[in-house]
Amino acid sequence: MSRINNELLENVLVEGTRKFSKPKRADRNVYGKIHGANRLLAYYRYINPRFDTPRHIKLIAEKLTAVAAGKTKRLIINMPPQHGKTEICSKCFPTWVMGRRPDSHIIVSSYSTERAEYLTRWQRDTCTLPEYRVIFPEVLVGKAELQKKDQWETSAGGLVIGAGIQGAITGFGASLGIIDDPVKDYQTAISELVSDAIWDWYRSTFYSRLTEDAPIVVIMTRWMSNDLTGRLINEQGLIEDGGEWDRLKLPALDLEGNALWPERYSAEYLMETRKNIGEKMFSSLYQQDPIDIIERLFADPKFEEPPRDLKKIGYLDPSFGGSDYSALAIGGIHRKDEGEGVIYITAGEIWKGQIDVTYDKTEKICKSLNIGTLYVEANQAQKALAHEFRKRGIIVREVQNMTNKHLRIMNDVKVPWSRIRFSRAVSDAFLKQVLNYSELARHDDAPDSLAGLIKQLGQGGPSIERRYDFIKSLWR
Repeated sequence: MSRINNELLENVLVEGTRKFSKPKRADRNVYGKIHGANRLLAYYRYINPRFDTPRHIKLIAEKLTAVAAGKTKRLIINMPPQHGKTEICSKCFPTWVMGRRPDSHIIVSSYSTERAEYLTRWQRDTCTLPEYRVIFPEVLVGKAELQKKDQWETSAGGLVIGAGIQGAITGFGASLGIIDDPVKDYQTAISELVSDAIWDWYRSTFYSRLTEDAPIVVIMTRWMSNDLTGRLINEQGLIEDGGEWDRLKLPALDLEGNALWPERYSAEYLMETRKNIGEKMFSSLYQQDPIDIIERLFADPKFEEPPRDLKKIGYLDPSFGGSDYSALAIGGIHRKDEGEGVIYITAGEIWKGQIDVTYDKTEKICKSLNIGTLYVEANQAQKALAHEFRKRGIIVREVQNMTNKHLRIMNDVKVPWSRIRFSRAVSDAFLKQVLNYSELARHDDAPDSLAGLIKQLGQGGPSIERRYDFIKSLWR
C-alpha cells in the first residue's frame, strides 16, 4: 500500500474528480480491488475512468446500492436525456450485481430489441475485461460460442437477458428487472395505443417473469402524464404517500435555475433549449413534469347535480364488439332565465362487449333513469338496434351522422363546454375518455356520444356551414 499515492485515493472519492483518469493501471486496479466490490460508485469510476461522476450520478449510485442491498424493492429514476442514466443504471449496475452474486438472473429491457441487445453485449464484454476480474475474480462468462445476442451467462448459473419492450420473455425467472427508456421518441410517446401496449407488456410479460422478492428499477425520461412512470405512480403510489415506489426525480434546472450537470450542460444552454423546443416539451423531457404535449381541448369539468324535474334524453353510440366501446350519454337542458341554459349530463357509460350486452345495459340504464327518448346512431347495421329497443318498450329515434366526427365534437362539445355540468353518476371511464380526447386519441366513443346528446338537446354550436357564412359574403 506504500506504493499507492494517498492523494490519489482521496481524490477518487471526491465527487466530480478529474484526476482519476490519470493514474497508472496498477494504481487503478488496487483501488478497484479494495473498494469496487462494495461501492457501486467506486466500481463505476474504476471500470471506465472516462465516466464522469457529478452529484446526480452519486445520488443514483446511492439509490441503486439500496436496491442491491434489498432495502428498496421498487425504484423509479426520472431524469433528462443525455445525463448518464444508461451508463450507470443499465450498463454498470447489472455487471456490479452479477459480480456480487454470480448466480443472479437479470432482465434488462429497453424500447427496442436492438437497444436491449446493445446493453447486454456491453455488459458481457465488460465482465470479460481483466479490470473486472481484478474486482470479481469468481465471475466467469460462459463460452462465446454459447452466448446469444440478447443474453449471456456465467459459469455460476447467472444469466442476463435483454428484451425489447413488448417483446417475449419466456422460460426465464429474474431476480432483478430493469427497464431503461421504454419510449423512444415523440411519435411513440403520444400514441395512446403504444402507451397501452407498454402498460400491458409490463403487467403481463415483464412483471410475470420476476421472482417474489425481485426488485424493479425503471429509468426513463418523462414524455406524457400516462407514460409508464405515470401509470405506476397512479396505480401503486409513491412511498411518501404510502405506496410502493421510491422515486428519484432529477430536473435539468432546479428551482433556483441551477443546472443538474453544469460541466456538461450549462444553465444558459438549457434555457436556450427551452426556448427552441417549447415549454411543454422542456417541462416533460428536461424537468420531468409532463404537460401533455397534445393540447388539451377541454378545461377541468364542472360538477353539479341536476334539478329533480329535469327531462332527460339519451344518446347511444353503439359498437359491435372488438376494440371500440359502446358509449351512452344521458342528460337534459335546464333554463333558469332567458339565457341559454345549463346542460346537465346525468349519466355517462362506456363498455365493451357483444350486442346483447349493449341491449341489456342500455335498457337497464334508460328505464332506471326514466329516459324520455333514446337517440341511436343508425348507420348501416346499427339500424337493427332501434328495432330491438322498441320491442323492449323504449322510445327510439334513429340518427345518421354524415359530418366529420372531430368537427362534431368540436362544434357540439367544445363550443358549449362552459355550460356543461357533470353529475357524479357519470363514470370515471366515460369522463376520462372525454377529457383525453384529441384528433390522435385512440378512443373517441364517449366524446362522440356526448356530442350527439348535446346536438339533440339543441345546444351545440352553429353548424360549420353557418359559422363560416361570412366567407361566402366576402366572395360576392
